[in-house]
Amino acid sequence: MRIFILGLVERVGHPVRRIVADRIPARTGPVRVGLATVTGRSMEPALHHGDQLVVLYGLEPRPGGLAVVRLPDGEDGPRPMSVKRVTGRAPGQPDHWWVERDNPNEGVDSWQIGPIHESDVAARVLLRVPTSPRQQAVGLVSGLSRVAARTGARLLRLGGRGIG
Repeated sequence: MRIFILGLVERVGHPVRRIVADRIPARTGPVRVGLATVTGRSMEPALHHGDQLVVLYGLEPRPGGLAVVRLPDGEDGPRPMSVKRVTGRAPGQPDHWWVERDNPNEGVDSWQIGPIHESDVAARVLLRVPTSPRQQAVGLVSGLSRVAARTGARLLRLGGRGIG
């Protein structure tokens, strides 16, 4: 498969701006990298309000991993995009995912609204961006390096020299 260049959102604040992926599963279609900000407390203690996440759009979620999902409208109208833990495919519904919150006292999950259709799973969470500038620099590079190693990708600086 041809090499895809995936752009990181400029707000990450780190010199890493591109991931060159040598192997992206062909069945996924277009894939892009983005940044999501956590709002609310439904994923505590794993994630906290204000945490930033590097997400990969276009790949199906992994059971046990985190995903950005569209929840169905509530009584008060549309709900915002949400980060939830994917526990697996819904029993008897191969095109639906069961998603849960980590904090049983906050938020909404499949126990209240039922399974989520696969078209409502917007992105897979790759990693949490650490909050301090030093943690951002170290955490982002090491996290992206781990992702790159698993996917066979190379990380490039803006000047084109490899970093991981």
